[in-house]
Amino acid sequence: MQRVTLGVAWGGSPIWGGGYVGYNFRRESNGKWSFLGDGGGNDASVIYTSGGNVIFSIKATTNGLSSQPIGPLNQLTDADIVNNIKLRLNSTGTLSVGPEFSPLNKVHIGPAWGIGMSGSGYIGFNLERDDQSRWLYKASGTNNGAAMIWGDMDGGLNITTKYNSNNSTSGFINDADILSHRCMKIENTGKVVIGDVSSINTATKYGYKLYVEGGIITEKIRVAIKNSSDWADFVFAPDY
Repeated sequence: MQRVTLGVAWGGSPIWGGGYVGYNFRRESNGKWSFLGDGGGNDASVIYTSGGNVIFSIKATTNGLSSQPIGPLNQLTDADIVNNIKLRLNSTGTLSVGPEFSPLNKVHIGPAWGIGMSGSGYIGFNLERDDQSRWLYKASGTNNGAAMIWGDMDGGLNITTKYNSNNSTSGFINDADILSHRCMKIENTGKVVIGDVSSINTATKYGYKLYVEGGIITEKIRVAIKNSSDWADFVFAPDY
């Protein structure tokens, strides 16, 4: 349970790995990954490289408490390792957190600089920027909705949403799609636009801090003179 193993992880599909560091994992000559039990647990994890990515896979305690000698019951296959990936750092600098084969449950964090957008960093929910400057989204069989929060080079914060469409299909959108699907922007001056982000010019022109495309419906609003002592709203009383 306290052993650390270093070695090669080349095994063909589905790993095609380079090297690995195993914590209670050791790659055997038969291509299986062995683990030990101490009578109370048999947890294991491995960090390995594949395709320019650094990948973390975790095995929780299972089958309880198997101990030595190593046998078929305490060995995992390459497929088991891949199916238990929980974190991946890819060659573009993006960190993907979550189950590898449950894309709608994954969060991606990385740089967002591209030809079509002056982005800095992003947090993507089922949106991941690949090495071709495309934004990958995946489908669960019934849904493929996605969203992201990203910073721009002007210090603004943007929210982009991709509506759920062609539910069973995975695919890509480009930088232009990210820009055109922005539904909210907070400027570095504190101005907020909800809806058509191009309206930020209108908000700036008239000095508004908040611009909402299409109007607002609300149950209550209070207006007060800035820096007034009473912040009075009696002007809205029926008898004023």
